[in-house]
Amino acid sequence: MAIKDLLPWNRDTKLEVLREKEEPIDSLLNMQNDLDQIFNNFFNRPFGLDNFGDFQPVFSPKVDIAETDKEVVITADLPGLEADDVEISLANRVLTIRGEKKSEKEEKGRYFHRKERSYGSFRRDISLPAEVDDNQVEAVFKNGELKISAPKTTSSIAKRISVRKN
Repeated sequence: MAIKDLLPWNRDTKLEVLREKEEPIDSLLNMQNDLDQIFNNFFNRPFGLDNFGDFQPVFSPKVDIAETDKEVVITADLPGLEADDVEISLANRVLTIRGEKKSEKEEKGRYFHRKERSYGSFRRDISLPAEVDDNQVEAVFKNGELKISAPKTTSSIAKRISVRKN
């Protein structure tokens, strides 16, 4: 075999040579993508713990914030909690909701006794979009839902100004 036979531009089957060169690169890229996915899965879900019973490493309540002309309404989903488990504070236009979630599950059978416990505290700081009257804030907790109504101060309520024609 001569050296000129190895050169791709001297062969009649140029595409075969190019494909042979591309396949190892594709294989390496596929292997790199597979390894990236393995590492991402490991660091996002170490040892698959997100599928381990009711294990929740971090609890952060879902919150909706709505603003009307006269008030700011915050609704937080706190399933499994009671009103006594939740604490609310307000300072410098930042509303803080904090609490502790406790869960205990016990199951007994003829040949087994299983008791699972999980605990976790959370804190959620919410910057309010307007100044609110600290003394008029109301919070109602019902069926795992916390609803906070915070009336705006008179200085933060938008005033409508009419425009006159000259």
